[in-house]
Amino acid sequence: MHMGQNKPVQKKSPLYEESTIIFASSQNEKLVEIEKEKRLALIDAWEEHEKAKAQTKAYKELCSIESWENNMKTALELDLKKMEENLQVEKTEFSKKFKKKIPEIEKIAEAKREKIEKQKEQESIKVEKIMLSPNADSSSLPYSLKPEKMVGVSPKIAPSMLSSDFANLAAEAKRMIDLGANWLHMDIMDGHFVSNLTIGAPVIESLRKHTNAYLDCHLMVTNPMDYVDQMAKAGASGFTFHVENWQELVKKIKAAGMRPGVALKPGTPVEQVYPLVEGTNPVEMVLVMTVEPGFGGQKFMPSMMDKVRALRNKYPTLDIEVDGGLGPSTIDAAAAAGANCIVAGSSVFGAPKPGDVISLLRASVEKAQPST
Repeated sequence: MHMGQNKPVQKKSPLYEESTIIFASSQNEKLVEIEKEKRLALIDAWEEHEKAKAQTKAYKELCSIESWENNMKTALELDLKKMEENLQVEKTEFSKKFKKKIPEIEKIAEAKREKIEKQKEQESIKVEKIMLSPNADSSSLPYSLKPEKMVGVSPKIAPSMLSSDFANLAAEAKRMIDLGANWLHMDIMDGHFVSNLTIGAPVIESLRKHTNAYLDCHLMVTNPMDYVDQMAKAGASGFTFHVENWQELVKKIKAAGMRPGVALKPGTPVEQVYPLVEGTNPVEMVLVMTVEPGFGGQKFMPSMMDKVRALRNKYPTLDIEVDGGLGPSTIDAAAAAGANCIVAGSSVFGAPKPGDVISLLRASVEKAQPST
């Protein structure tokens, strides 16, 4: 061989062994990398598989829930429809039965109404004949119409302002007091307890600015407790409520500075007020309605004098007020029965000389009182 030419490497030389080791190491690294990539691919495949399994399971559960909801909804709708059908059947049957009874109920009601009206007319004619006779006084009445006693109560004439000119209420109030009236009777109606709707606390408050008179407020309302504070603030002097709907009112009325009274509608038994007069916080006046409450100008009901008489006999010192149809032709019957507080509307405001009517009413009450 010529000088300078490369000589082949000997297999057993150190250089050959080092080259072989480097090559083997490079091969191992590639194998490791391939193995690593295989493992990562397997992991990714497993994760995708598990994810698909979970989604499939969730979808099946969701479908199961929706199916259950639909089944329940269908079942409930069927039950509701069945109930509605049953109710309609019952309603139809009840309506048929009720319609059959209506004529019978109306017949009974009409018979009772005619009987009551006939009794009222007979009593009214009887009392009017007695009281309109030339020599009539309380002694002319049958014994059953006379009060046993009336002690320590003074006549109180209370024109009903419901019959006044509301556009001139302050002037009308002054006129009544100047003509000799003791009280001014104010009817408060809520349109629910009675069908008519009148005034409320704002009118009482306005009127109080123009008069110091006793404002005798008669509340024909469903919830009298709701009116106590506002009526006291407005300046009411008396607060008369109906026994038909009384609760724990008397104590609150007195605490508010007003005088409590209880009213009796024509259909309410007089015995219902006894506990209120005799209780630990008694009312100070009982108002006996001699017409159905709600409207002025109605006809006087003489049969209500039995209630007045029963109250006067039981409570000699109690203020007993009557309201409805009171005037010159009916005052003697009321006074003779024991009433001392007289509410008069149409007969006062409709008279040519209201002062004469007020004087006549007071004289009748004074005449009926026993001499001491």
